[in-house]
Amino acid sequence: MMPNCFPRRRWILALLALMSSTTCLESPAVLEQEIQAATQDRALAQHPLNCWVLQSPRPEAPVPNFPYEGSGVYDPYTRLWIHHGGHDGIPQSFQTFVFDLVTGLWQQRFPPTSPPGACCVDGANVFDRAHRVLVRFPGGSLGHGYQWSRGVKLKDSHVWIYNPVSNEFTNMRPPPYGLEGRKKMPVGGLNSSGTYDPEHELVISFGGVTNAGRFSYLFAYDVYANELYMLPGKNPPPPRDGAGIAYDAKHNKLVLFGSQYLVDDRTWVYDFAKEEWEAWSLRPHPPAHKVTKDYCTIPRMAYDSRNGIVLCLVWLNENQGHETWALDLGKREWRKVCPGQEPNPSRSRSRNLDYDAERNLFLLESSSAKTNRPEIWTYRYAEA
Repeated sequence: MMPNCFPRRRWILALLALMSSTTCLESPAVLEQEIQAATQDRALAQHPLNCWVLQSPRPEAPVPNFPYEGSGVYDPYTRLWIHHGGHDGIPQSFQTFVFDLVTGLWQQRFPPTSPPGACCVDGANVFDRAHRVLVRFPGGSLGHGYQWSRGVKLKDSHVWIYNPVSNEFTNMRPPPYGLEGRKKMPVGGLNSSGTYDPEHELVISFGGVTNAGRFSYLFAYDVYANELYMLPGKNPPPPRDGAGIAYDAKHNKLVLFGSQYLVDDRTWVYDFAKEEWEAWSLRPHPPAHKVTKDYCTIPRMAYDSRNGIVLCLVWLNENQGHETWALDLGKREWRKVCPGQEPNPSRSRSRNLDYDAERNLFLLESSSAKTNRPEIWTYRYAEA
């Protein structure tokens, strides 16, 4: 773990404990926690470059007992990682946890109400930094495990939001509620892909799969106006789920790569001004082939606003682990960065990736292929 910057702290704590009997100083246990937090914060500031570092579990801070297929986002204001949904054993779950990167502690939250339980939401939900809420899209509900169908359908909605400060979920129910012919709006579903556009303060959702099949629809949700838009897009990518997506603020473009089941090694770029997609055939590029009998590499992507690159983590299977790549959109160039340490092997649908601009760190939540329990990793691409 992180180096001990206070070699004589036991003597200091003993002295402070003696003094606390006649003063209002904090207890030694509280001071110990504060010293550990200060040490960890300093270590994060000195994070090594191009190396994934395991932040959780820690020996003194165990992890919750939830498995894979949940969503994860980073809140830069509370500095908490927020996990929601996935599985609680067999049924789909609505559980919400937060993780503190400094203390290494997980805490379960109990909001007064929650969305219906959903799985296959890894990479799908997004933190809206302008309005400071997690935006939750539908995932996979019912179908296996115990769920009350009436309870799910009464709560089902295109969008719920979660405020981590007030610990409250709100069912937004944004119009329109469906398409012509009483068809449900195909937003979300199993393994849709989400990202945040800070330039326009919009939450983006792409693709996914429902009972009606896979889609390549592109949606934008405006939290302030509570409006859901289906964005026009000429020459869209083939329908897919489990793709990696990121918004490149420097170029005002969306970047899409890979899939869970579809073999497609092209890099797809969406131009907001032209309202069209463009497919780039770049060499080299991250792996996009089948890595098991069924699955492709299920990429996860996030934008580094300090260095102007898109980071992409691809899954090679539960034995071979991962590869880390970086895209320079201006140069139309992918580069395999070969970090000193890759994250441990993980389950198939278990990764969520986000970026903390203040600390210049990527945060990754995965589900260990060995234990089926969450791990938190951090990565710094370069000095800002």
